[in-house]
Amino acid sequence: MSAPVATAAAALLLAYAASGCTLSEFVKSDSDDSPGISPDAAVDSESPAPTNVCQSGLELPRACGACVAQHCCEQASACKDGACGSDISWPLSPLADVTESFDALARCMQEYCDSEDTCDVSWGCVGKYRWPALREEHPFNMRMFNFADANDTGLAGVTVKLCEASDPTCSEDSGFVSMGKTDSGGNADFIAPRGFNGYFLHDGGAAMPGVISWNLPVYNVVDGFTHQAFLPSSVSGLAVQLQLHSKFEEPFDPERGHLIIRIQSCLPLRYLDTIDPGGRAKDVKFTFAPSQGATRIYYVNDQATVDLNLDRTSIRGYAGAFEVTATNVSVTAEHAVTGKQVATGVVSIRAGSIGYMYLMPNAVR
Repeated sequence: MSAPVATAAAALLLAYAASGCTLSEFVKSDSDDSPGISPDAAVDSESPAPTNVCQSGLELPRACGACVAQHCCEQASACKDGACGSDISWPLSPLADVTESFDALARCMQEYCDSEDTCDVSWGCVGKYRWPALREEHPFNMRMFNFADANDTGLAGVTVKLCEASDPTCSEDSGFVSMGKTDSGGNADFIAPRGFNGYFLHDGGAAMPGVISWNLPVYNVVDGFTHQAFLPSSVSGLAVQLQLHSKFEEPFDPERGHLIIRIQSCLPLRYLDTIDPGGRAKDVKFTFAPSQGATRIYYVNDQATVDLNLDRTSIRGYAGAFEVTATNVSVTAEHAVTGKQVATGVVSIRAGSIGYMYLMPNAVR
């Protein structure tokens, strides 16, 4: 196997940090499905949240405020007069619309105040926030590039279909919504219709065919997101590296597909594609079903290579499995330290393709 192929294979599950996404405006309402923190989500019911921690104007639960005051006071003070965002509340959720001024505080809280008895910035939002209903059409961009390209060069000529979740076949008279083709920069533009909840199919170009599923409709909230697609040669190369195959030309079962999983924490969507501060979640274990006949789950380490000794995610937040049954696959994410279930989702695995399961922390059902 050539050096370029080995390099590409080693990085199969790598998610390169791309430009940060921005939150679009979404329509708020007074109904029960309005976005934000659930009214039942009391963070510290035993005492009121203190105000003006480190003269920041941020209202934090008592234990969280004490931790911030001890470890992150300088970073918090940068949030004075709303500089970090106008709607920051606790528990922190992906929907918080924060600014660049919040980056240093997010980084500090991740390092010092991320336990359940302090600020719990990674998982405090689980089951305690509501995802907004899409009440008007929403334009967004998806950018696709080759995961193994350090320059993030876009993949051109890939056909991408936007499909309703209610129709796994994405037939033209039922689930099909629209179609785009990536340009020279790997960009494809879409408009999500009112109330949209769906998935993406891509085929053609150099990329291996794929199905992209989010467990929550992130595309209805952000202006754009990136997708790291994989080339067939890279999948074959990694199978050799992991000793699943003895030679590069050895075929996979044509009736099965592969699974790639990515997990985000409760950090705001500003950090959707970043490593520092890290929106991708570490210390997460995945299971999937059905799993009969599939390989074990492989995890990527901090250096962005597959590590056979890992049993949980690193800061990269990525994992994957080969030879998965071609059917709807349920994926469950559990925090490896606390045992808390943090996310669930379903992705369609198609024969000869990759199913990408992009997970956000579970919201209020």
